[in-house]
Amino acid sequence: MKKFGALALLMMGTTAIASPALAFGEAGPLTLSQFGGFFVGVDYETAEDGNIDVIGQSWVGFGLPADQTVTMPVILIHGGGGQAADWLTTVDGRDGWASYMMANGVATYWIDRPGLGRSPADPGYEEGAVGQPPYSLIAGLASSEHWPDANPVEGEWSREAWVEANPENQGVISWLAGSPGGPYGGNAYATRNIIELAEKVGPAILFGHSAGVASTLAAAIGAPEGTVGGVLIYEGGVDLLSEDNIAAANWEPALADDFTPVEVDGCQMQPEDAVSTNVSLADIPIVIIRSEHGNQSDEQFACAVRQLEQMGVDAKFIQMADIGFQGGGHFMMSDTNSGELATQVLLPIIAHLSDGAELPADWTILEQ
Repeated sequence: MKKFGALALLMMGTTAIASPALAFGEAGPLTLSQFGGFFVGVDYETAEDGNIDVIGQSWVGFGLPADQTVTMPVILIHGGGGQAADWLTTVDGRDGWASYMMANGVATYWIDRPGLGRSPADPGYEEGAVGQPPYSLIAGLASSEHWPDANPVEGEWSREAWVEANPENQGVISWLAGSPGGPYGGNAYATRNIIELAEKVGPAILFGHSAGVASTLAAAIGAPEGTVGGVLIYEGGVDLLSEDNIAAANWEPALADDFTPVEVDGCQMQPEDAVSTNVSLADIPIVIIRSEHGNQSDEQFACAVRQLEQMGVDAKFIQMADIGFQGGGHFMMSDTNSGELATQVLLPIIAHLSDGAELPADWTILEQ
């Protein structure tokens, strides 16, 4: 037995990464009426030899609390280079945001965008690079004053200083382990699949992170009326006046054929003398949140709120640092204070989007 143990240790090598100790249970007990998974977006073609090829599908996992506290379910849509598992567990083994939602009575669904996670890739997928993202990229996005087991930054805090202080961080490596190499199936498939899921379980709240916000917004625009009841955008870019979003939405009055946005204080806007309502989003409340050390600037997010307000959409922007949560990063769902964020920020926002509950009176909220 001693000889076998030594051999096993030798085979492991000195570069083996120890798995984090699994804690779990921080969110409280999960009492579910149903738990499972299924696929949406199953397209197929029959080849000449009779074989059936399936492409474009997305896997969906779900947990339905026995006692649901809000009316609408939440659909979690992960970011680029990630997968639905991002919502299930933190990089150091604590309960993920999905557990906090289910433990607090929110029917929760998580979807793997096509080609990522449990959604099989296909040789025909061309969008997105093939290969695992580099450590430096994920480390830069993970940079946070609350990242698990991170070395502190000496002197003035910056993303570059954080990456330099953490050349090998277990949490970043754990995130890389869950970053599929691709190729990604593309936003067209992802949008279609999110809409199909929302039609099955909605009206639903779409909760999109990072690069997943593009397909989240496209799904909200393209979904049948009453399918999407609210949108929560977390650390993702928003431009409702991009060519694709302009073309997909219904406008009243219709935009001119030669419509071109104008720049106002660095923000792409509709001309003041020709403003149209985005009918596709007019009845869908949107909340946009970002962290202090996140991937987008206050100006970018404030611009999104201005765009939405101008086109007749109820939108709110919340900088986490302004409501008492300083120092967070792009992957707040794995920060050491992720549980507090879930209970004190996400759950009130979900209740607001689902049932019109008032947000905390002491929050600083930008509403243009």
